[in-house]
Amino acid sequence: MADLVATAEPLALNSGSPNVATLSIGGQPLAQAIVTAIYRTDWQGRQLLYATPRTNLIPGTLIAGSGSSIDATVTGPDGNAGSGYSATLASTGPGLYQGYSASVGTAYTLAIWLRGTVDGQIVGLTHGGSESIVPVALSTQWQRCPLTQSALATTQYLEITGFGSSNQQIEYAFGQVETGTDATAYIPTTTAPVTVTDYTQSGNQITLGQNPATGATLDWDGSGILPGQNWSWPLTLPQPSQDNTAQYAPLVDNQIRTSMETGAPKSRRRFTYVPESFNCTLKLTGAQVTALRTFAESTLQDVGYFDWLDFRTMATATYQFTKRPTFACVQTRADAWLATLQLLKVAG
Repeated sequence: MADLVATAEPLALNSGSPNVATLSIGGQPLAQAIVTAIYRTDWQGRQLLYATPRTNLIPGTLIAGSGSSIDATVTGPDGNAGSGYSATLASTGPGLYQGYSASVGTAYTLAIWLRGTVDGQIVGLTHGGSESIVPVALSTQWQRCPLTQSALATTQYLEITGFGSSNQQIEYAFGQVETGTDATAYIPTTTAPVTVTDYTQSGNQITLGQNPATGATLDWDGSGILPGQNWSWPLTLPQPSQDNTAQYAPLVDNQIRTSMETGAPKSRRRFTYVPESFNCTLKLTGAQVTALRTFAESTLQDVGYFDWLDFRTMATATYQFTKRPTFACVQTRADAWLATLQLLKVAG
């Protein structure tokens, strides 16, 4: 049976748990699953979650520069009273700012929610210092404004400027700076940077690093198998080379011979089914080498069973790796590899 595929499949938290969910497809809990993406939809929209750590480098709220002021709290983009701020920006200099530690030459992405008092209002965003100031057009609706720049100093800033216009009234909330070029989901901070891992996977269980907000929904992409099923040979990988490297052989001698006092020895079967070894080679690209390694080492965890074909009959058969695949570069061709597989055919 083919593996089940999840595309924007709903992921519901387990009953009584604020942060643990069981992976399922079509309401059927899976025995094993490969997750390619998990998304959370809340007031920020649909955001990709990460199984690797990410950090908001901004320690808490922004600071008002000379001639600028933070005036009051307002209802933020999350709909909560007091989660946003109103501010007045001076025409020059850093209107609002907060510093963070950086590595020179590394790309950092800032993102902050902003709202203007009139549509088309222009403010400037920059990572401070010698970085260029980028104009941003605001509207009277909350919008998240990202900016990626490479660090020119070891201390950088999330900085909002008046961009030449004095006494600009704006509202802001939820500033974030992170390494890389993606503006990921907001991570709350207070007095220091905060690192989170959005989720971890153990078998068919997902544990979230943060409890979702009330009303948030989760969904996921990937594939899985039901209890009692095996993984299927990946469709992105080829069939064995049709040469003398493809060999089946019985794993054991299936005859028991008994010597008689007179006459020829008698024979009988030892087992009704004898597992077979199957050795073969595959011609692969570099991308297919990665796919095969992932299948053997991660999906099957080196010992899992998978369904493929008995290439003598083309009927479905079940195999297990007896060793990890080995790879030899084809020197006469670019991006060409020969993979050697040593398998055990256990059924079919």
